[in-house]
Amino acid sequence: MPYLNDPYLEALAHKIIRKLQNMTDKEFERLAFWYISEVTKSR
Repeated sequence: MPYLNDPYLEALAHKIIRKLQNMTDKEFERLAFWYISEVTKSR
């Protein structure tokens, strides 16, 4: 991810991507619904 010029943020982004790739469909679905509910709360 060359657009991240901070090594810590780049490492964190890669860790998050690995976690997302290892999620089951059900876990990802729960995360997606949680995220949508959080985003729509502020509107």
